[in-house]
Amino acid sequence: MTQVTLKIDDAFIESLGKEQIEKLLQEWLMQYKKRLALQEAADELSSIDLVNDPQWQTARLLAWETYKHTYENLAL
Repeated sequence: MTQVTLKIDDAFIESLGKEQIEKLLQEWLMQYKKRLALQEAADELSSIDLVNDPQWQTARLLAWETYKHTYENLAL
């Protein structure tokens, strides 16, 4: 694990408390890590062309055949 040293104003530390600041920084880092992972996933998804993917078309047709009875009465 890497340790990072931050310079934070003493008044700020006194107002929130060291433990609270550490907790907030850990939460922020976790959110940032999630955001990076979501961005990577979005970048990967944008490169996928489902319209021209034969496996996707087969899966879509199979799903429709399996569940179309649920929606047939809704179109009336």
